This record gives sequence, C-alpha cells and structure tokens, in this order.
Amino acid sequence: MGLNQAQYSFDSPELSNLVKKDLITPRDEKTVYVQARKCKCNSVWCESYGCLKPWIERTTTDLRDFDWKRTRQIVLTTDPGQFHQDGEQVYDYVKDHKSLSQLIRNLERGKKVKIGKKWIQKYRPVKITKSMWFLEWHKNGFPHWHVFIETEEYGRFSQIGADVIRHYWPWGRVGESYFESQEHWDLLTGHFQKNGYFNKDKKHQTRLPAWALDRPGLKIRRSCHSRRGEGNGKGTIEQEPDLDEGLLIDRLTGEILEPGSMTYRERLALCGTRTSLKIYLAVFV
Repeated sequence: MGLNQAQYSFDSPELSNLVKKDLITPRDEKTVYVQARKCKCNSVWCESYGCLKPWIERTTTDLRDFDWKRTRQIVLTTDPGQFHQDGEQVYDYVKDHKSLSQLIRNLERGKKVKIGKKWIQKYRPVKITKSMWFLEWHKNGFPHWHVFIETEEYGRFSQIGADVIRHYWPWGRVGESYFESQEHWDLLTGHFQKNGYFNKDKKHQTRLPAWALDRPGLKIRRSCHSRRGEGNGKGTIEQEPDLDEGLLIDRLTGEILEPGSMTYRERLALCGTRTSLKIYLAVFV
C-alpha cells in the first residue's frame, strides 16, 4: 500500500468534488489521512515569525560565516532632496541601475587618476572575499541598506574609508564601522536572529511603505549574498531569492493565485486567514 498526496483548501472546488464523487466517505476513514495547517504567505516582508523564520535562519547562518575581524559594516542612505521626496523613485533607481552590485565592483577595482603623464592610484582596490546586503526602511518610505563586506585584510587594514564609499554612492549619507570583538559581532547577529533587523527598537524599518504595499506585481528583495566560484564573475552579487513565495487560493472561487497577481497589501492580509489540507489517500498495490 502506498500514499498519494494532494493539497486543498477547506472550501476549494477540488475538495468538494472528491466528496461528491465518493472518493472521501466515512468508510474510508482508515485509509484517508488529513493534515491541516494555517496558510502562510511566505513573504519575507510578513510580520509573522512563522513566515520569517526560514529567511532569518538562513541569513543568520550566512552572516555568521563572515570573519568579524575582517568585516566592515556600511550603511547607505539616500537623500530625499535628490529624488523629489519620493522613496519609490529611489528604490526604482537603485534597482534599475544595479547600484549595490556596482558599488561592490567599483570598490574591488579601485580608481586611478591621471596627473600629468602618470596614473596615480587614488583609491586602492579592496580585496573583497564576500559581501551581503540588507534592505530596511525609514518612516518616510525611503530605503536604506546595511552592507557587510569581508576583506582579505585584518583590523584597520580592512578599512575602506568613507570618502571612497561616498565617491561611489553619491545619493546620500554613508557610514562605515567595524567590530571590536567576537562579543560585539555575536551581539549584532544574535539580535538579528531574534528580530530580523539590526538596530534596537527599529521594527518599523522592516515594514514596507505604503507605495510598496499597493503596487501590483512588485517583488522587493530583502537581502542578497555574494557567492564566489559559481560562474558569476568577480565582484558580482548573486541574485539568490529571499524565499519562495507560496501559492494562495482565492477565498471566493478556490482558484489558485500566482504571487505576482497580488499586491503586497493583499498578500500579507491573507496570511494566516486560510487553512490548507494535505490529504493522503491510501492506494493498494
């Protein structure tokens, strides 16, 4: 005997049809197994810890793979005055121009300037071994990023320099910091593992702004990790998905909805309001 697995919503047409066709009846009670659970939106922007847990665990593991003695944290902000006070315009600009990937590549290349007949190294190349960024939000709907960069060099020799970063990120303020000890590093990663964000009492920075909640088909990456040796070339950031967003079932029709057909507001509002069934039917062979 083997088991076939199917998954249905309580009020879906598929489940009703099984009952009507006598495929599920009282006499089958010994050979039909049902597993029920609350549906999840599986979005990394959901406030439900059940949805966030896989992303938090994976990204915490990635972060803890960094060597704190060779790691710098960079915070990149954006100036509202440069973008007509429009956070959506900032996000679209950074995404369309691949500004974060470009920043990493430029840091690795360094910069030379010609003085007379000689080329002088203005900014030395940064030997980056891995990098990772996280997107968070200000209350005014503007994005900012936490970028972690591990270099080949230790201590003060791993310093990049605010002037260098500002040259490649002219759209707002930048900040660079280092980690003083293993305890300092564990404090940051531990706080992230518990909360999913970095700064104390800044939970609002994990909430999507109104413009993002109501834009149909929008998918916003919350984090990204660089990967070496996978054919992407030096300095590129692999576009690894945050988390697969599961399918949802329309509450009225039972129709399966693709994630891209909904706004974030609609998707997040549905999280936990439905129950899915996994039905195991016994098959005698």
